[in-house]
Amino acid sequence: MSRAPAENTISASRSPPSTVFVSASTGVCGQSSRAVAIAPTSPPVHNNLAGALMAAGRREEAVAALRRAVALAPQYAEAWINLGTLLRTLQRPTESEDALRRGLALKPGDAAAWETLGLSLEDQDRLEEAIEMFRRSIAADPRRPNAYNNMA
Repeated sequence: MSRAPAENTISASRSPPSTVFVSASTGVCGQSSRAVAIAPTSPPVHNNLAGALMAAGRREEAVAALRRAVALAPQYAEAWINLGTLLRTLQRPTESEDALRRGLALKPGDAAAWETLGLSLEDQDRLEEAIEMFRRSIAADPRRPNAYNNMA
């Protein structure tokens, strides 16, 4: 099977654009750091921080921020899905699978997450299961060309 990459982005919660930003010279800075200091128990703050850390190339720190978000709010689907997506990019498919399944249990209509789960399963040579996840991605959003390509 040829594989088109799943979306490798971390989605931020709905916050003003100024909530998280990255400075090229100093890495993660500004309001994201202040937000964590002000609201250390806010799952969206940790989810947003993970996005900034990813943009700065600090992937393991982003994993830690997402793990904190889901520890604070186990029902936070977007953070689980973001964690699963990030773990797949770090070539940790079993961890990715677990996080994605937890996110999808909470948000079963997320086509991108189904596709990423399929890729994580494929990374583990579980091709029949992967194809089923691509089918679920297509069912959730028939306009996703990568899910069709991944089934080829």
